[in-house]
Amino acid sequence: MGRGMLRRALSAWIGLAVSSSLFHLTHIPSKWSLFPAAGLLVFLFEVIRPPLIRILLPLWILSLGVGILFLNAMLFWAACRPSLGVTVHSVWDALLGSWVIGVVHFILGMVWPGSRSPRPTPPKVPIGQGPVIDI
Repeated sequence: MGRGMLRRALSAWIGLAVSSSLFHLTHIPSKWSLFPAAGLLVFLFEVIRPPLIRILLPLWILSLGVGILFLNAMLFWAACRPSLGVTVHSVWDALLGSWVIGVVHFILGMVWPGSRSPRPTPPKVPIGQGPVIDI
């Protein structure tokens, strides 16, 4: 498992824990039962979601991006299976839970060192020495 995949799994686990403890969106028997659900969530988001986005692209464009929210909610709902010990109460809870996981993943991506690649600095060219644009 790569370093990025491990970070995504950890942020999915933290997001599931936040959505279950703060918002009571999911029912979990213990925090350890979130690990299989987080692993399945990362698999669904990394393997299943990209082809689904390409297939549902016209719907996504026509709905002005709202369709992607419901796709994320359906994947969240699919990852929280009763067989894994995690259950989601309704589709709206799944929608809010997928949003919470996205926010947690965004915040952790900003906090973790090395998670973002540094921006390249443009080379400094003295005035008058750069390329000439003739109009």
